[in-house]
Amino acid sequence: MEANREHVRNGPSILSIKPQLMIFPHSWVTEGDSVNLACVIGNTSLNWTFLWYRVVPFSKDLPYVGLRQKHYSAKLLPDSSKGAGRSYTLSPAALQHTGFYVCRAEGGDPTYQTGFSNVHPLSISGLSSPASLVIRPNRSQHFANGTISVSCELQDNSTRWKLRWQTGQYEITECPSGWTSEEAFTCSTRHLAPHDTGLYWCESESGQYSNLVHITVTKYNTVILESPPHPVTEGHSLTLRCLSRNGTSVNGAEFYKENSLIQTTTTGEMSIPSISKAHEGHYKCKHPELGRTPHSWVIVIRSPISVFRLVRSLVVVSPYLLVTVMLVVHCLKSKSRSKVDEDKGKHEVSEAETCI
Repeated sequence: MEANREHVRNGPSILSIKPQLMIFPHSWVTEGDSVNLACVIGNTSLNWTFLWYRVVPFSKDLPYVGLRQKHYSAKLLPDSSKGAGRSYTLSPAALQHTGFYVCRAEGGDPTYQTGFSNVHPLSISGLSSPASLVIRPNRSQHFANGTISVSCELQDNSTRWKLRWQTGQYEITECPSGWTSEEAFTCSTRHLAPHDTGLYWCESESGQYSNLVHITVTKYNTVILESPPHPVTEGHSLTLRCLSRNGTSVNGAEFYKENSLIQTTTTGEMSIPSISKAHEGHYKCKHPELGRTPHSWVIVIRSPISVFRLVRSLVVVSPYLLVTVMLVVHCLKSKSRSKVDEDKGKHEVSEAETCI
């Protein structure tokens, strides 16, 4: 199967079947993790082969993905064939894997292709992203009619980045409708609405991505969870707050992780002094009278200090390890010489007999 077969006008017939793309364990992971993309299709009458694509800036030489604005295409992954068996693995996941993905299937004789799957985001968090999405106020949940500012903070002062926003499956735009745009880097509004809920990120002309942040705007909830929209580094502290509409913490709030109660506080705040990967997951808070908040995903990235400590430990241990190895080798050589002398009838007490 040729990688560019689908680019030919007289290529395989496109079926109305649409597969479903899923990502495991989830769409927000950190560098070094393993991620599996699964292409699920209901029609099993054909022996399907699966193709995997990354969403890229629009090109007339590539197929149009189907997003409402035609500045995106689907580019076949260079090693797409390794995912022919319904799943495609990224291991280890790297920053450059952040983006949007689709899949399709083909099979039969003559060959038929399905349409593209849903467009699925994948966000890889790390310490050296070329751009970062800045949100003020710095949280992922917001009340309707509130104020928000979203901007791109760039590492290289490049002007070739733009803010992007996705709502639903098939619409990617810049600033949401009704927001104020300041150049290409900042969008803001004083009248947040539930339809502003969605994914926000910074994107370069070449298709690089910042971290993806899901912002939730709620109209009917009376409490929200104040949680960091960006990853938290291992060893740092984390404070979650259950906030009311007037911006104060709610006394007597209960905090949940993966729907399991972990703490009830009188202050409306829950603190983790030193966060670890085990703390990563979905959080929400709940009040007996005011109700519950939506879920927020807390991402934890590995600390470079941990790597430094590992290297430092190896440096400290290495001299002793090297000396031990040299002694063992020396003893084995001495033992070998002793064995030769014994065979010749010249056995003498050697170093090898004292190396035990």
